[in-house]
Amino acid sequence: MSDDADDRGGDGGANVPRDPPPRPASGGLQVRVDDYLGALAHRRRRLALYYLRRRERATMETLARWIAAVEEDVPVDEVTDADYAPVTVDLFHVHLPKLADARVVEYDGRSGAVRYRDPPAALEELVSTCADVEYDI
Repeated sequence: MSDDADDRGGDGGANVPRDPPPRPASGGLQVRVDDYLGALAHRRRRLALYYLRRRERATMETLARWIAAVEEDVPVDEVTDADYAPVTVDLFHVHLPKLADARVVEYDGRSGAVRYRDPPAALEELVSTCADVEYDI
């Protein structure tokens, strides 16, 4: 009995893909898809990027108030300290460091300054697509 005759799929292996595995993007750009998707995996990180891509810079307090306003579905001037304080803690300890590690933002924990770095086109497209799907921003 040949190996082909023992093929459980019954097609003698004809359906096994023979294409070469994908290679990294050309042009010297190392596409960091895992980093980008990780950066976009949490709603608060996406909201931070939506804000920063329009304004480029923000303080952590401004960013936290805006995110709290979106989450609470109220105008920014109606956000209370109780609304935005947990967002600030979450941004400080989790989300801004994660975005900084992915080299998406520059973040100074001492001053609270946050800046959207010059994003590669691929990341900007992902952020834009996410914003289009999630919101009308």
